[in-house]
Amino acid sequence: MSVTDENAAPLFLLETFINSYASTDESVIDLHVIEALEATRRLFAAEAQGRTFQPRLGDERVSELFAGLCGASELLLGRAPDDIENRGMEPSESIRVDSLVRCLKQLEKSVKGWSEQGGRKGYLLYIRQLLPKVGA
Repeated sequence: MSVTDENAAPLFLLETFINSYASTDESVIDLHVIEALEATRRLFAAEAQGRTFQPRLGDERVSELFAGLCGASELLLGRAPDDIENRGMEPSESIRVDSLVRCLKQLEKSVKGWSEQGGRKGYLLYIRQLLPKVGA
């Protein structure tokens, strides 16, 4: 079974966040998404190995994407705070850190592939077509 098949719900949640953020800031490009996904993946991979990781994020858009991806990841891991604003986004069951890392790695691969095919916003345009309209 592929990462996509066994983790459809977590991938959907992460991509929904990415799409939502990119829809609010048209200057976001695939490179910002790749950098944020990589930093998030490295953070949780380090955690799984008992290490720490402090990302160096220069661009504000990457920092904001990273913060949101970390929040969504915590939610997926079942570690969301009790005062979460939108309980409707909370998954029915949590995933393990290694599954999260595989999801983030899969998304990085997807963004790179769609960016190569469609240019600087190839991935963002692709997911915008697939996901429900933001605010709809």
